[in-house]
Amino acid sequence: AMFSIFLDSETDTFLYLLDESLTWLGENDDFGGNFTSKMYVTLDPGTYYITAATYEDGVTADFELTIKSDITQSADISLYQ
Repeated sequence: AMFSIFLDSETDTFLYLLDESLTWLGENDDFGGNFTSKMYVTLDPGTYYITAATYEDGVTADFELTIKSDITQSADISLYQ
């Protein structure tokens, strides 16, 4: 299924996507020339991890994470903080 993953904050964001074995699948910083992060990915059924971070070490922030998909059937999605 195709997914769009969008991370927004008042600070510069960095987005990582990992598979079930914590293998790096992709990352994004400054999508479209601004400080938000966005990824378009096609994923097979499975477990994936999204890591939301700030670009600078030591900077904390609130994040807004939006995930959209073309899935037409129900899907189990769990969010952990």
